[in-house]
Amino acid sequence: MLDKRNHDRSITSLGWNKECIASIKDDAGRTLMGNQIIFSRINNTPKGDEPLVTDGWDVRLHNKPNHILHHLYANNISNTVFLTGDSHSNWVSDLVWLD
Repeated sequence: MLDKRNHDRSITSLGWNKECIASIKDDAGRTLMGNQIIFSRINNTPKGDEPLVTDGWDVRLHNKPNHILHHLYANNISNTVFLTGDSHSNWVSDLVWLD
């Protein structure tokens, strides 16, 4: 994922990048979606004095349907991986569409 905060950084001008992208395009077994916030739902039940996590998709959606997950489910798109940053934590989730 390209860090767009510094305009001098670029991975697109490297020679190996074109070959890498071509090989992914020809034989992609996964779809990688990058974003800056946690995509899965989070249990926001406080435990003692621990702060609540309020920086995820579920907080921003406010009980609205998740259109991205619905699209993946409706179009039978599998092997999708979400790469999320800016959390300073390790999160692993199995995302499922619930009607």
